[in-house]
Amino acid sequence: MILGGSGVVGHHLDLELKKGHNVKTVSKTSKSSSYNIDALDFQSLENLISDEKPDVVINAIKPPLSTDRMEEEKQLSYKVNTLLPERIAQMQERHMFKYVHMSTVWVYEGKKGETYSEESLTYVKNYYSLTKLLAEERIRLISKDYIIARTEGVYGIDEKGTNLFLRIRNATASNPVQLTDDQFSQPIYSGELARIIRTLIEKGANGIFNTVGPDLVSRYEFGLRMVKSFNFGKETIKPFSVKDRKLAIPEFLKVDISKVERVTGKTASLEQQFEMLKKAIA
Repeated sequence: MILGGSGVVGHHLDLELKKGHNVKTVSKTSKSSSYNIDALDFQSLENLISDEKPDVVINAIKPPLSTDRMEEEKQLSYKVNTLLPERIAQMQERHMFKYVHMSTVWVYEGKKGETYSEESLTYVKNYYSLTKLLAEERIRLISKDYIIARTEGVYGIDEKGTNLFLRIRNATASNPVQLTDDQFSQPIYSGELARIIRTLIEKGANGIFNTVGPDLVSRYEFGLRMVKSFNFGKETIKPFSVKDRKLAIPEFLKVDISKVERVTGKTASLEQQFEMLKKAIA
């Protein structure tokens, strides 16, 4: 069962897990989902889990807010990012499913010169990161069988059309997408992320895994490589500095993915991911 099945992660998890599995998706309003319920209605969610008796529950729900807005709308951010994951962990105790939770590498400080493994110290810089780290801590206290997937920079195709790929594809010279040229991370195509999650589940993995791509690039370099690969207009992206943002963020997220690769195999490079996305579009 996938919670948040209409988002960029949930959409591709649905497609990937259907390879040999019976998948049900849950979202608040999407017509393509198996069930339309508000996951924040905890009793309705538990009633559904009790009826369906899933072997695995994947939480891919995120607030309908930017990370900047989460600083302002803290109550909703906390409820979605922290309280919901905690309640699902409590439901797991009663209904005995494997719990997969989508987290973020933003729990690391993001200091230049550092490489972050799953054992690295965490250091949150904003409210979004705090709520995600609190969720991880509570899941680890409550759950016995869980996967926490720390990811970031996920792009692809989804119903909402708000992820970075679709924003760049739909941009124009008169309305370009602004991308930071001094914020570095390892973006990952949602289809490749879904393959990794499926493999972790099927191989009975347990614990925390960094699930990002292998290529460390700035947001702007990522945009340049994307427009070149997909023949978008270069004038549709525009660089700016992370220092122009009010929000404090991890600026240099060099992340070690060797732990997950030992289970799931080598993660596709950025160029390989672009080719996978092209095939998905076709």
